[in-house]
Amino acid sequence: MAIWMAILSGIIVSIMMVFNGQLSDVTGLYVATVLIHVSGLITMCFVVRLKHISLASLPCASWYLYAGGVVGVLTVFFQSMTITVLGASLVTALGLCGQILASVVLEATGAFHTKKQSLQPMKVVSLLIILIGIGVMLK
Repeated sequence: MAIWMAILSGIIVSIMMVFNGQLSDVTGLYVATVLIHVSGLITMCFVVRLKHISLASLPCASWYLYAGGVVGVLTVFFQSMTITVLGASLVTALGLCGQILASVVLEATGAFHTKKQSLQPMKVVSLLIILIGIGVMLK
């Protein structure tokens, strides 16, 4: 089930990038980024209220965990900025490449309390294949 949810997440992100890029073309990059996150905030406030979720645990989280919101804003901002120039498939491929590279480094170092995992040779081969694929897409 988790694999299918991850695939669905990827589909949703691709659709989101296209919508965000188009909204950015209409309203401007900065206004679009604000509108996108305000609509997300309203949606999640509705879900939290509907499900009666308590925010009591909010102060217990480490300070750096709140940076996820900043990272989300930057992600939407950069995707919206580049999608009309590079196209959805290339932005997705480059974004996934960045995610995979960062994930490998985070896992290899155990940064942010991630489970430390050694860098396996097949991961290196996989990364090289991805980079070759992106190189082909750029031609």
